Amino acid sequence: MTAKNTFIHHVYFWLKNPTSESDRQKLIEGLQKLSKVKTIKSFHIGKPAATNRDVIDTSYSISWMLMFEDAASQE
Repeated sequence: MTAKNTFIHHVYFWLKNPTSESDRQKLIEGLQKLSKVKTIKSFHIGKPAATNRDVIDTSYSISWMLMFEDAASQE
């Protein structure tokens, strides 16, 4: 898979209880299970950057970036 033909889908999650480590861990575990779907070639589960820059949105709890072979694979 090369960058030229990679389809990237990025999802941001805002938890109802953003300070709950239990809720955060449950979400991460669920995303790891979903990431086993065979059309997902690669994925990254992340958290907001530890920065104070005004241009960076750090209001979300978890992000999930998925890489697919092409747009059809994402469907």
